[in-house]
Amino acid sequence: MSLAKSSNDSQPSREEIYQAFLRSLRRRRGFGIVFMQSPPAEAKRIIGRVHQDLPQKQIATLTLNEPIDNLYDRVKNILDRDQLTILFIQGLEKSLEAYIKPGYGGDGDYYNLDTVPTILSHLNQRRELFRDNFPTLCFVFVLPAFAIKYFIRRAPDFFDWGAGVFDFSVDIGANGFSDNVIQPGQNNINVGSARPADEEIDYFKQALQRQREIGDRVAWPTANRKGEADSLSSLGNAYRSLGQYREAIDYLQQGLQIQHEIGDRYGELASLSSLGGALYCLKQYERSIASYDQAIEIYQELGLDQAALLSQMLINRGNALKSIGRLEESIKNYNQALAIEPNSDQALVQCGDALNQLGL
Repeated sequence: MSLAKSSNDSQPSREEIYQAFLRSLRRRRGFGIVFMQSPPAEAKRIIGRVHQDLPQKQIATLTLNEPIDNLYDRVKNILDRDQLTILFIQGLEKSLEAYIKPGYGGDGDYYNLDTVPTILSHLNQRRELFRDNFPTLCFVFVLPAFAIKYFIRRAPDFFDWGAGVFDFSVDIGANGFSDNVIQPGQNNINVGSARPADEEIDYFKQALQRQREIGDRVAWPTANRKGEADSLSSLGNAYRSLGQYREAIDYLQQGLQIQHEIGDRYGELASLSSLGGALYCLKQYERSIASYDQAIEIYQELGLDQAALLSQMLINRGNALKSIGRLEESIKNYNQALAIEPNSDQALVQCGDALNQLGL
C-alpha cells in the first residue's frame, strides 16, 4: 500500500495521508512495521502531532546518527522498551549511503547487484526475532525515497511485513498547496515545526548536495532529479520566509527548470506560485502576474478541485495588478475569488480597496 497517489492518479493531501497514517497506528495492536517517507524536519512535526493525537499510546523515537549493522540490539537495549507501543526510527539511511554504486542500465539493474547493505541483510534475517521478542512494538521507519527503494528491492522479506509507505513528501494540501501557495510575504516553512528557517536552509542544502551526489552515482535519474528539484524549491521557500527574496527566486527558478524538464506539473504549480509571491515582494509586479498566470493555467490543466488554492492565487494576482494600477482587472480577480470562496475576508478587503481607489 502506498498513499503517494490514489486510484484515480490524483494526489492526496498531506492531511489525508496523515489521517490514514494515524488510523493505521491507532488500530494496530502489537507488533507491526510501517514506512514513512519524509524529510527530518517534517517528520519531527508529524511525530509531535502523533504524540498529541494518540495519548493512549506509549511513543518513543530512536535517532541513529551514524551507520549501524545491528538494529535489533539497539532496540533491545532501550530502557522501558516493554512499555512502548510505537517506536519511530530515524537515520537508518546513513547505513545505506556507503553502498550506493553506479547502476548498469536502469533502476532495476542497479538494485539487482549482488551487494546487500549489511543492515538490510540483518533485518531480512532477523524479522522473526523482531516479531517474537518485541510483540508490543509497532516500528515506524522514517526514510527518504532512495532508502525506501533499497528496502523494497534489497530487503523484500522485511518490507513485505510492512503496512505500506506513507509519503509525506507530497506538497498538495486538502485546501491547497499548504507549504507553497501562500500570501506574498507570509512565512511558509513547515507550519507547526519548531525548526527555524536558517536550520531549514542548512538541512535542504545538505539534502541538495546528497541528491546531486546520488544522482551522479545511481541509475534512476528522473526520480533523483525530482528530489533535487524539491530541495531547490524548499530552499527557495526557506529564503523567502526570511525575506531574502533574491535568493528565494534563484532557487525557485532552478527547481522550476528541473520540474519542467521531468514533467512534474504539480511541482511546477507549487514553485510558480511561490515564485509569484517572491517577485511581488520585490515589486516585480509584471513578472509576478506572469508567474500566477502560468500557475493558474497548470491548475486548470490538472483539473484540480481545490477552492482555497485557486482563490488564493487569484487574490495574489489581483494584488499584483492593483499595485501597478490595473484596478479593473484586479477587481475581476477578487470577484472570481469571491465566487469560489464567498466568505473570503482577504478578497473582500482587497476588492473594497480597489473600488475605493476607483472612486466607487
